Amino acid sequence: ALFYLGHAYLETHMYEEAIRTFEQYLPEYGKFALQARWYLGLSYLKAEKPQQAARYLEEVAATSETDPEAREYAAKARELLH
Repeated sequence: ALFYLGHAYLETHMYEEAIRTFEQYLPEYGKFALQARWYLGLSYLKAEKPQQAARYLEEVAATSETDPEAREYAAKARELLH
């Protein structure tokens, strides 16, 4: 539920709430960790905190998973970092 709550906050422009929610989600749950890092990076970007965003986007960009969805997130993160 936290993952989807964070996503809802992001979609409704409640960036600080999204950040807090994803920050709470990541250490507690492993499922959707890559996606949570992606959305956390986006939340930080939208909150105009590029240094914090870069931390998570770099983690996503560095992923070497074979899953096509993971590769897509990694490609998008690399685009945002450049």
